[in-house]
Amino acid sequence: MLEAPTTADLVKRRHDLDALRSGAMLLGIALHAGVAYTTARWLVNDSQQSELFDIFANLVHGFRMQLFFLLSGFFTAMLYQKRGLKALVAHRFKRIFLPLVLFGAFLCPLVSWLADKSAETEAAVPVRDYHDEAKDEWYAVLNGEVEILRSYLEQGGDVNALHPEKSASLLSIAAMTGNTECVAYLLGEGAKLDTLDSDGGTPLHSAALFGREDVVSLLLEAGADPKDQNKYGYTPLDSAYHPWGVVQWLAGEYRIVLDQPSVEAGRAKVRSLLEGAGAVQNIEIKEEKVTKVDEALRWLMHGPSLHHLWFLWFLCWFLGGFALVVWLLGRFGLLARTLPEWMLSFPGCYVWLVPLTLLGQYFMSRGYGFIGPDTSTGLLPMPRVLGYYAVFFAFGALLYTHGGEKRLGRHWKLGLVIGLLVLAPVVLELEFHYTGMLAGLTWGRETISDMLQVLYAWVMVFACMGMFRQLMKHESSKVRYMSDASYWLYLMHLPLSMSVQMGMRSWDAPAWLKFLIVCAVVMIVLLPLYQWVVRYGWIGALLNGRKKPDGE
Repeated sequence: MLEAPTTADLVKRRHDLDALRSGAMLLGIALHAGVAYTTARWLVNDSQQSELFDIFANLVHGFRMQLFFLLSGFFTAMLYQKRGLKALVAHRFKRIFLPLVLFGAFLCPLVSWLADKSAETEAAVPVRDYHDEAKDEWYAVLNGEVEILRSYLEQGGDVNALHPEKSASLLSIAAMTGNTECVAYLLGEGAKLDTLDSDGGTPLHSAALFGREDVVSLLLEAGADPKDQNKYGYTPLDSAYHPWGVVQWLAGEYRIVLDQPSVEAGRAKVRSLLEGAGAVQNIEIKEEKVTKVDEALRWLMHGPSLHHLWFLWFLCWFLGGFALVVWLLGRFGLLARTLPEWMLSFPGCYVWLVPLTLLGQYFMSRGYGFIGPDTSTGLLPMPRVLGYYAVFFAFGALLYTHGGEKRLGRHWKLGLVIGLLVLAPVVLELEFHYTGMLAGLTWGRETISDMLQVLYAWVMVFACMGMFRQLMKHESSKVRYMSDASYWLYLMHLPLSMSVQMGMRSWDAPAWLKFLIVCAVVMIVLLPLYQWVVRYGWIGALLNGRKKPDGE
């Protein structure tokens, strides 16, 4: 059996895991500094984009919050053992719930306002991504360059190729832009009408969504089926009824500039055209089933956004779950029970952790630019996201109460190699087709990808724990200082990062340089504020406990 923590363990501070938890927060600052330079949509989108930042963002997003919540579960159990349930709840109320309320009251509206300002000015910023530099086939369909397309196909290019990140076909993207010359050329070269995008939609779905009447006519004449359904059951006619926000979001994904009145007028004509071709509308059937309760739940999940403070709200939910479980176990006399050693040791823990986590990963969204779990920023957490992270939190609590933490991560160097150089590259290839080597894998692709994503998360979590246990075993005043400061830095960094990103996004400078500037500004501004204003004041006491200046 695993040994429960001793009295000495209860008193001893875990400097390694404390540093690791703060490292996860600082890594989040770097993630938000870099995501503006990815090809995915975010609060601020820069004129310079790089696939390297896509890879960086995915590598970090694939394990960072999983690691954070596991450590949170570990420290929650530690505090419970040391002080009891009432003291635990009081402590978490002060350190988590109050900061969520106080900081959220001004940070969340500020971030939303900055995001709106960013969206208003984005159309005026010339965007250049790697397609602009390469003048490749994707640049061609987005800009109506038929000669580049012709050269691409004459050199053996695939007329039915899918975009490496967004998994849309050449014909679908040409249909979105409304360029009839490109559409006609691709059709003449044998482009398939039933080539599916990441959502299972066809080029006709894309043309209908953007109100491209002439393109819809071309596709119908070529034999496109107006009754085709994507994987959500939507037909092209349903796409023509989608709300404007969906159109605007997808246009942003491909940097397509739209005029709303023209698009809406085109969508009305497309609806008539499709209805005349015998199209069926399924969306009305689904909307009939939507009740007021459904609308309220949807608003709670997707309405007011907590933005980057969502993790504090999740911790509140997890604390409530932890308290309930402890109470129930105590009531039935099960608190003293121990789990079998194999469940908390390598490799046995993978036997039940992977399937349990895979259940949540299976229901996550796809095609939004990132691997791993969704982000749930609403007042009501998405059940699939809450349940997914709850596995990590609960396992962290079990590791402390059963004394099994030191059995994991012993071979952390091998774990990092497997995670970063084996699992991550395969997942990125399955999801975004960077090289096209696995593009032919269709049967079971999503299931294989989900399983590897879950494996990547657990392998990286355990490897990081083992690495910090070995490298951070002794207390360091500098590391401890940054551990204390990291909470403040993370809470305050997002509006500052966004402001700097917005100010620089039209600069003709490399993405990596802008990224470094954002990180530097955050540290240069917020670290002195922490030292001079926060650390020894009431805010510092709220976040990290009362501290006395040196010499007192």
